[in-house]
Amino acid sequence: MAKRSLDELRVEFVRGVVGIACAFACLFGLELYAELRAHGLPALNANSWIGVLSNTKILDTLSPVARAYNNILAMLLATIGLAIPLTANMHTPKLIDLFLKDWVNRVVLTIGAFGAAHVLWVGYLTGPNFVSIWPYRIALLGALLGWVILIPYFFYVVRFLDPSVIIVRLRNQVIQTLQKVIRGKVPAEQAQEEIQDLLFQIGTIVIKAFDRADRGIAQEGVWALRQVIRAYGEVKARMGEEWFLVGRSDFVGMSHHAIQTINQKRTWLEMHVLYQFVLCFRHALGNAPDEISTISNVTRRIAVEAERREDRHVVSLSIRVFNTLLRDALNKHDVRAAFDVPGRQAKISHFLFPSNSRYFGARVNDLPSHILRFRVPTDDTSTKTFYLRAREARGAGDTIVTQGVTERVRGVYERVEDGWWGLASRDQDRAAQESQGLIADRSRETLATSDRGVVMFRRMLVEG
Repeated sequence: MAKRSLDELRVEFVRGVVGIACAFACLFGLELYAELRAHGLPALNANSWIGVLSNTKILDTLSPVARAYNNILAMLLATIGLAIPLTANMHTPKLIDLFLKDWVNRVVLTIGAFGAAHVLWVGYLTGPNFVSIWPYRIALLGALLGWVILIPYFFYVVRFLDPSVIIVRLRNQVIQTLQKVIRGKVPAEQAQEEIQDLLFQIGTIVIKAFDRADRGIAQEGVWALRQVIRAYGEVKARMGEEWFLVGRSDFVGMSHHAIQTINQKRTWLEMHVLYQFVLCFRHALGNAPDEISTISNVTRRIAVEAERREDRHVVSLSIRVFNTLLRDALNKHDVRAAFDVPGRQAKISHFLFPSNSRYFGARVNDLPSHILRFRVPTDDTSTKTFYLRAREARGAGDTIVTQGVTERVRGVYERVEDGWWGLASRDQDRAAQESQGLIADRSRETLATSDRGVVMFRRMLVEG
C-alpha cells in the first residue's frame, strides 16, 4: 500500500498554498503597517502612482512582474519536462497521461500561462493618460500567487512521481472504470481496452521494480492487482453479458476456440491479472526470490475468494496458473520456488480432477518431496494407485527407483508405537478412507459449510 494517496497529496498541496499565502500576507502586511506608521498613518491612496508621471511607475512595475511570471513558468516547465519523462521511462509511460489528467497540474500550469499572457495585455492597455487599475492589481496578485504556489507544487510533483502513488492511481482507475460500466457511462468494449492497458501498466511497474531490486514497490504492485480482482469479484455479477465477450485483439496469439472458452467461462479479466502474475513471477526468479512467496500467496487468495463466491472457473484458472508457476520454477532450477508454489496450491485444492492429486510432503527425518498420485478404479470396491515421488538429490546424482506393485489388504495396517494413532504415517490416510466402508451411504451424511469443497467436487463430477 502507498504511504500517501493522491487525494492526500492534493489536500497537502492546498494546505501548503494556504499556509504560505497566509505567511506572505502577514509578512507583507507587517511591512506595510510599519511604513504607514512611520509616516503618520496616511491614507493608502496617498502612496498611489496612478496618474503621476505619466504612469511610469505602473509600467516599471509590470516589467519585473512579467519577468517573475516567465521565471515561474520556466521553472515549472523545466521541472515537468525533465522529471516526468525520466520517471515515466523508469516506471510506466502511463505516468505522462496520469500527470496531464490531474486537476492540480492543470490548474497550476493554467495559472502560470494565463498570468504571463495577462501581464503583457495589461502593459499594452496602459498608456500615458490611462491605466487599467484592476487588471494591474490582478497581474500583481497573480505574480505573488505564482510564487506562493511554487514551493507546495514542487513537493506535490515530487510526491506525485512516487511509484506507490502511481500504482494506487492505476488501481483506482480500474475500479472506477468498472463502476462506470455498471452505470452505463462507458461502453463495455472501450472499458475493456482501458482496463487491459491499466493492468499492463501495473505489471510493467512490478517487472521494472524487480529489475531495480525495489521489492517494496513490486510487492505494492502485486497487491494492487489482487485488490483489483477483489473489487471485481464484488461487482462481477452486476456486469452485462457484453462485458464478458472479448475478441482476438484482446488475447493475441490465442486460438478462436480458446477465446470462445474464455467468453463462456467469463474469465477474461482474471486471465489478464493472472497473466501479469506469471510475468512478474518469471522476473522474480533470480532477481527477487523473497517476492516469489508474495506472488504465489496472492494467487492462492484469489482462488480462495473465488471459491467463496462459487466461481469455479476462476478457481480452475488459478490452479492452472499455479502449474505454470511451478513449471517455470523447475525450468529455472529454483528449488525454493519449486517448494513454495505447491505449498500454496495445496491450500486451494488437493485434487487435480477427476481422481489425481499432487501435493508437497515434508515429514520429520525425511527429505521434502513432491508427490503425485493417480487413482484408477478397477471395479466398484477396488482402486489401483500409481504413486510418483520426487525429491532433491543433494549431490547424489539423478536416480530413478521403481518398487513395482504392492497389494494392500483393507483393514490391515502397519503398526507403530508412537503414542498417538498407533499407525504408520503412510497408512493413516488409507485407514481414514477405508473406514468409511466399501460403498458409503451418502443419504445418511449431513454436509456443513466446511464441506463446500466436497459439494463443488461432486458437482464437477456430475457436470463432467
